[in-house]
Amino acid sequence: MSKAHHSQLSQDRMLGQLSQCEYTFSKCRLLSTMCDAELENYKNLSTQIASDIEKAKEEIETTKTKFKEAKTIRKNRVEYEVLAKIINEQPDRKQTCEVLSQIQKELRNWNKTSTGVLGVTDQRVKIKKLAVATLWLWAA
Repeated sequence: MSKAHHSQLSQDRMLGQLSQCEYTFSKCRLLSTMCDAELENYKNLSTQIASDIEKAKEEIETTKTKFKEAKTIRKNRVEYEVLAKIINEQPDRKQTCEVLSQIQKELRNWNKTSTGVLGVTDQRVKIKKLAVATLWLWAA
């Protein structure tokens, strides 16, 4: 083998290795670019997920607030219905005033009657005391 041939083979091998190195470098560069793109996608996805979590938290808080309001409204409605039922069971003011007036009249009549009865009873007691005192005086 001649020196030129040997030199040509060495040059061909070196060119082959250089080509292989360029191929590997290009492959690594593409892989690096792909990794960078994938990392960017993960960052975007992470940001999107964080944003969605914040929105979900806000929606949960809004829903909690609405639930509390609905609960309060329902409680007030139940209380209102109970009070309305009690009010409906009671007679109206005009009717109550009429009944009260009637009872007051009856009470005045009873007072007059009892005063009269007490007066008659007092008078009888006085008469009996007078009779007993008179009998004592005559008996003595």
